Amino acid sequence: MTSRRRARIWAVQQLFQRDFNPDGAERVWDALTEERDPDEPQPGEDERAQAFAESLVNGVIARRVEIDTLLGRAAVNWTIHRMSGVDRNIMRAAICEMLAYPDIPPAVTINEALEVAKMLSDDASPRFINGVLDRVRRDLETQTRKPSDKSEMSDKSDSSGVHA
Repeated sequence: MTSRRRARIWAVQQLFQRDFNPDGAERVWDALTEERDPDEPQPGEDERAQAFAESLVNGVIARRVEIDTLLGRAAVNWTIHRMSGVDRNIMRAAICEMLAYPDIPPAVTINEALEVAKMLSDDASPRFINGVLDRVRRDLETQTRKPSDKSEMSDKSDSSGVHA
């Protein structure tokens, strides 16, 4: 398992814990260490993975309203609280990654979210997660194109503001 995938799993586990026990969230890293395969690196042993996991967790916490808005808009006929807690937090972490790590292609982020879902959730989850995250990806691409579309329009206008 790659270091980044391990980090994504740790982030989802911590976010899940925070959903149900916000006061005990600081003990999550200790609990993760107790439950791990002894052959797998533990949080704290793989500093890069832990740093990436913590950046995802902190990013979701800091941008929770924005992330949940994107998630709610993309999950047609679903409310966020009706979603499985694991699925919801897999998608939150992936959306945070799409927002905070533009160097990681969204297709990679979505694929990694699907792999995490295969490990942590039920058989129907990857299809649901894929559909929602793909819609979020398209929404984010549309948002980033809008400013450039406006600048192209202003380039085509003459000094009177009339478009050519």
